[in-house]
Amino acid sequence: MGFISDLGKVASKAWTYFTEDPTGTAISNAAVLGYTLNKINKSSNKQSDAPIRPSAVTTVGGQATSEGSSLNLHRVQLDPDTNAKIPVVYGEAYVGGKVIDARLGEDACKTMWFCLALSEQTGNLIDGTASEITIEEVWWNSKKLFIGTDGITVTRYVDQDGEYDNSINGKIRIYPFSGNSETPSNIRNQSQGNSANAYDLFPRWTSTNQMNDLVFVLISMDYFPAGDIRGMGTWTFKVKNTMNKPGDVLYDYMTNTRYGAGIPASEIET
Repeated sequence: MGFISDLGKVASKAWTYFTEDPTGTAISNAAVLGYTLNKINKSSNKQSDAPIRPSAVTTVGGQATSEGSSLNLHRVQLDPDTNAKIPVVYGEAYVGGKVIDARLGEDACKTMWFCLALSEQTGNLIDGTASEITIEEVWWNSKKLFIGTDGITVTRYVDQDGEYDNSINGKIRIYPFSGNSETPSNIRNQSQGNSANAYDLFPRWTSTNQMNDLVFVLISMDYFPAGDIRGMGTWTFKVKNTMNKPGDVLYDYMTNTRYGAGIPASEIET
């Protein structure tokens, strides 16, 4: 028994939702708003509405093959979710993430690796300061996880009844990244964390797996039925973006050519 028998239960979709920062003032200029909506409607077929960018076909273990390849004992292939979209998070939000890749570790059925894309990396604030996206909390199967002093390894969890459990200590490791595969970040309140490149951690990735302009996590899980670790389970991350003021948010979405309306800055009066 191992992850092979449970991998097929990995969901192709994860729930996401957004919350708005309550601070700031409402936009009162109807002309500007109407112009913006017109531009956004025209940009509805932009990349933000396209399928997930990093990967069209996900394979697990073995070498990646075409979509028509047959299943064998060493590889499980997941059908891509062509309707999946990566959200843009402003302020704070809880996101489930989108499965980008899933692979068995070098120890065959014992360890499983997952890559979850959480959000697009946003641009600069109006004053030119780079926005920063961090992970504030991590939840697994409705249980809040606690990270050890290494900033990576899960030591225990607390369930919805307030009961603490350390049975999964050392069985799950979380590696956050913000921007690309070469920009590791820390989970909030952790003085330490991962410093390795994503492609040096994830099985069979190479330096071509850059994950550009994405906030994402790599998750390594050891098969441990006693702790109910039989598959990926349901993940939720509290994500916080320093871009939370209405003016910064609107300007970013209006001008961004990757996930926004792509309006030239010269056409906007600030």
